[in-house]
Amino acid sequence: MSNERYSQDLVVAVQDFTQSGWREAIARATREGYSAIWQALSGAACSASSKDEMNTERLTKNSG
Repeated sequence: MSNERYSQDLVVAVQDFTQSGWREAIARATREGYSAIWQALSGAACSASSKDEMNTERLTKNSG
C-alpha cells in the first residue's frame, strides 16, 4: 500500500483543468465561502474519480 494519493505517472494537462467542470461545481455550492467552494470541488473530484475507477475496472476486465 502506498501513501500517495495519485499515481507517480499521472499526466495532467491544461485541457484537463479547463474541461473539468470546476465552474459548474462551484455554481452548485449551496452556501458562500471557502468551505462551501472546497466541499463542492471535493465532491466533484470524488465523483469524477469514482467514474474513472469504474471505467478502468471495465477496461481491465474486458482486456483480460
